[in-house]
Amino acid sequence: MPRPAAVGGRHTVIAVDLPGYGEDRRPVADITLQAYADKVLAAVDAAEEPVVLVGWSMGGIVISTVAEQRHERIAHLVYLAAFMLPRGVIPFQFVQPTREYWEPSRIFRYQIVEPNKGIYWVVADGVRELFLNDGNDADVAWVTKRLQHDYLAPLSTPVQVSAECWGSIPRTYMETLHDQAMPIAAQRTMQRLLPGATVRSLATGHSPQITRPDETADLLLTVTKSIH
Repeated sequence: MPRPAAVGGRHTVIAVDLPGYGEDRRPVADITLQAYADKVLAAVDAAEEPVVLVGWSMGGIVISTVAEQRHERIAHLVYLAAFMLPRGVIPFQFVQPTREYWEPSRIFRYQIVEPNKGIYWVVADGVRELFLNDGNDADVAWVTKRLQHDYLAPLSTPVQVSAECWGSIPRTYMETLHDQAMPIAAQRTMQRLLPGATVRSLATGHSPQITRPDETADLLLTVTKSIH
């Protein structure tokens, strides 16, 4: 886990390396949705006060799982172009090219799945179109250098949330209007399935934290101000 960083002298930011990513290089067989949640739960439990959890893309199912298991320690949930799914939904079943809301996605052009190995990945040629369609060459080079495979098990696990726990936490959905990976139609379908989130819009592709970091940070600061 990277060292916490002070932001503007007021906030502490902790970026958690999920199992299989960053410095946490455990075997594929040990990588599950609960393993992801356990890593984040450790950071939540170590915090001195309730936290704001931000999940990007697949990270949405992680913060939902953590929130369900530790709702009293979460001040706010932020879904940044992320999966925000109802109880019992399997992410991979939500992501289907035959579904109207997902049909615009370009991900199926560039995704390779190896079920026997429990992994999938996006080929390098798809980085710009899928994730950085509003980025520059430096953004694409930076992401491509760090590209790695992802894991099937977490996305094959039904989401478990309840009104009593997860539903008791205020949440914000930060939608990305020009997203080529998770189409805006899919993002708004999730908002309809689970109403109640404050919605903020970014005129970006799937990775505003890379292509528009200042704008993304400003929106996150708006969320933290609403808590106090």
